[in-house]
Amino acid sequence: MVGASPPLGMLYIAAYLKENDVDISIIDEAAQGFSLKQTIDWVKKEDPDILGFSTLSATGRKAALIAEKVKQENPNIKISFGNFFATFNGERILKKYPAVDYIIRGEGEHTSLELALCLARNGDLKKVRGINFRNNGEIVATEDRPLIKDIDSLPFPDRELLDVEYHNTTAGVVVAPKKFSGFVSSRGCVFNCRFCGCRRIARN
Repeated sequence: MVGASPPLGMLYIAAYLKENDVDISIIDEAAQGFSLKQTIDWVKKEDPDILGFSTLSATGRKAALIAEKVKQENPNIKISFGNFFATFNGERILKKYPAVDYIIRGEGEHTSLELALCLARNGDLKKVRGINFRNNGEIVATEDRPLIKDIDSLPFPDRELLDVEYHNTTAGVVVAPKKFSGFVSSRGCVFNCRFCGCRRIARN
């Protein structure tokens, strides 16, 4: 259930960016109960150079709607989509949603930092591995980025960036009444379930 658990992927990426002197702030609009207007108002207040979305199949369309509204308010903001939905549908997203500028495929820590630095320095996007973007009307997919071999090299999730109490809730049913958090001790999976995106990104 969206919003039931801490967005660990975003928190890991945020911690890595922060460790590398990139200013960052995040929200979990589902867990925080933000309306569309509240989300847009938050973006206007933060005024970021890049706005990133963690997208799953269940949240892709809503993320695209928010992206469109953000672009209407400020066409200069660059918008990136990441996570499973974006990884497997990058070309289709860029074709269907003009508001989305970049797709971050696979693990996001290193790619997010390289993309941010490349944009800040007006660098060559083709040298950033693991992204999709538009170039003169054509959609470019750069070389895949290898998986991070040593996840112990990554900082722990920066929970200070997100002031939310999470409770293990599914479909309105509280599974665990006390607040909780989590961390990642490994990535990938030894199984090969047909319905799971992990089999295509990080099997084993």
